[in-house]
Amino acid sequence: MMVIRVLLFLLCIILTPDFAKAAELKVGVIDIKPWGYKDSNSSPSGQHIDTLDELAERLGISFEYQILPLARIKKLLEVGQIDMTIIFKRDNLKNIVDFIGMVKPYNYYLVGKRGQKFDDKKIKNLNNVGHIIGEADVVKKCFSDQYNSKARLYSTKSYGNLLKMLERNRIEAATIPSKGLKAYLDGIKADASLINRLFILCRNEAFLQISKKSPHYDQKLIETMRMTLKKMRADGTIESIAAKYDEVKN
Repeated sequence: MMVIRVLLFLLCIILTPDFAKAAELKVGVIDIKPWGYKDSNSSPSGQHIDTLDELAERLGISFEYQILPLARIKKLLEVGQIDMTIIFKRDNLKNIVDFIGMVKPYNYYLVGKRGQKFDDKKIKNLNNVGHIIGEADVVKKCFSDQYNSKARLYSTKSYGNLLKMLERNRIEAATIPSKGLKAYLDGIKADASLINRLFILCRNEAFLQISKKSPHYDQKLIETMRMTLKKMRADGTIESIAAKYDEVKN
């Protein structure tokens, strides 16, 4: 009986994927609600963490989360001090990371004070536009370059701050991905029907990405994660997780 147990134990070791034996992977989670934040107990929380927890459970691996500003995430990916993240796919990161798979797409909106509407002509006349810190490259692609705008760009940490800047006339418009619209609608006391009338600048995709300098960089791991993410999208898991965070205040 003892011999059988030993053989079964050894068989399990042999059949266990290499990446499942690895130490915890360090994941940088963007410090913007609802994607990543610290809860009342100072524990990492948010939509991306729930998504990654589900991924880890399905793969039998574990993640160590760090809630970080976007600029810091980019820097740590570059030197391999964090292994992975979920942020918008960016061409300027393609030499630093492998794009494992799309997590979720988001519309990127241009919003004005009290639900002001925009069109191509009004966009070109804007002088001051706000965005979240770290999103300057996305705003440049979707706004400045696409509409040949000369508007000056201002950055701030949160969607709530963008709304304050709008109300105080420090900016004329703000660029906000769809997950940030909850704060915007609350701020102008509007319901969700307004979203259908807002100006869409572009559509961006949040991707799971792994640093090419990660000590856990492994093609087998990457492909397994890619297939698992695909299943999570297909079976509705990612949408179900996202829906839980629709009411999180920014």
